[in-house]
Amino acid sequence: MDAWLYNGKDADDVFGILGIRAEGSRSMNSRKLVVLDEYINLFNARYPSAATDSFIVLRDGFGGEADFARVLSMAKLRPESERMIANTSKYQGELFSKWMVEDMLEPKGVLSTVLEGGSYGTARSEDKLVVNHYNVFYKRRTREQ
Repeated sequence: MDAWLYNGKDADDVFGILGIRAEGSRSMNSRKLVVLDEYINLFNARYPSAATDSFIVLRDGFGGEADFARVLSMAKLRPESERMIANTSKYQGELFSKWMVEDMLEPKGVLSTVLEGGSYGTARSEDKLVVNHYNVFYKRRTREQ
């Protein structure tokens, strides 16, 4: 990690070096996320003006909110460990909270706004899964308020 820092690698570079994207949903069960978190802490301490966090790095590394949402929903569908459940819940909660609070997105708008899909009937199964997970999250949060 020190070599990465010394050579000016940012957290996005380390995401690529670790090959997290290639693991897809299984990345939520990977020790590589721990390494990435540790590196982000080192990077942020050394370069506070360029500070980032694991959510941003993962979201961007997977290609944006839509692709990250698909990865998380697939991970939630087939969890392999407690670590995978915890990581998936953490990042899905962050993403869905953003959609709900910042974007003021209702479940019916996820498919067209975020996933850029057509109707629910013609949507890909991964996109339907994201919509279903967000719907559960949204209903739970609106009941709590």
